[in-house]
Amino acid sequence: MPSKHSRRAILQGTAAAVPAALAGCSVLDSESNTLSVSVGNADDREHLIAVSLLRRDRREFVDARVKWWHHQLAPGEQAEHDNAVPARRYIVRVAVNGNSLDHYHYYPSGCADDVENLTVWVDRPSGDDALAADFVQSWC
Repeated sequence: MPSKHSRRAILQGTAAAVPAALAGCSVLDSESNTLSVSVGNADDREHLIAVSLLRRDRREFVDARVKWWHHQLAPGEQAEHDNAVPARRYIVRVAVNGNSLDHYHYYPSGCADDVENLTVWVDRPSGDDALAADFVQSWC
């Protein structure tokens, strides 16, 4: 049985649908989640705490650094950075009083929420003289 549609009509319809589908994908990408970052001092002394968010796909530090914060935080104090960056993969580096302390590989949780959260705490574990960083990420 012959088809009611010519090959040309089918190809024209397909050619019009492909750009429309791709445009829909770009809209989805632009509506991605954001990442809020909190930095806290859980130690009993005041510290200068620096946090850097680095992109993993860059070769040079100057190209990799997305955000950098430094805060002089008293014991128990916390600094908030709401909707700071798009929620993508980052290396999160922490330095305290000018000394590199630790790093964390942040991966987006993929939750349907609009905002993902990462909290970085600096603390001195009980019975230890050395400072440590604790990374707390929101999950679904």
